[in-house]
Amino acid sequence: AMVLVQFIVVVMRYAFGIGSILMQEAIVYMHAVLFMMAAADTLLAEAHVRVDIFYARLPAARKALIDLFGNALLVLPFCLLLFLVSIDYVRLSWSVLEGSRETSGIPAVFLLKSVILVFAVQLALQAVSGIIKAADRLREQRADEPRQQQRGTAVTPDVAAARGECRGDLGDVAEERAGRQDEVGLPRAASRVVQQA
Repeated sequence: AMVLVQFIVVVMRYAFGIGSILMQEAIVYMHAVLFMMAAADTLLAEAHVRVDIFYARLPAARKALIDLFGNALLVLPFCLLLFLVSIDYVRLSWSVLEGSRETSGIPAVFLLKSVILVFAVQLALQAVSGIIKAADRLREQRADEPRQQQRGTAVTPDVAAARGECRGDLGDVAEERAGRQDEVGLPRAASRVVQQA
């Protein structure tokens, strides 16, 4: 919808010389609501932009610790601060039913400002969910440690595969690669025979 409205504004402006402040403000409203309402879902999907130099290489327990402390010490305080700072800002806007500064703009700025509070609450709830999930992963890791110690140095096949230590499958991998080369090589050889005939 936002792209469509932007397209209509551009066509109206440059093809017909008509401007619409209402439609231009609608684009700003949609853009703001899109980002603020999608932030919590993006955090759930772990799709926020981050510098992932070290995190990707860490073991699962350390990743869980980083997630736990990151949500508890960074995301939650940010959400709390944003919510507390924005309450008076939104309350004042609602008290006068704040509208656009432009005469033909959208008369609902107070609604747009209310989205800030919804954003802070949603993101905080998602951070709490992230903390619970990270704590659960840590608990599972700690529960698995005694089992691994009881087994001694024995490595389970899934752990061996994750570490790349599964030596028995190397022959199978080599055979599979050779099979792929045969599949690729046979048509080439067949085409040579056809060309020679």
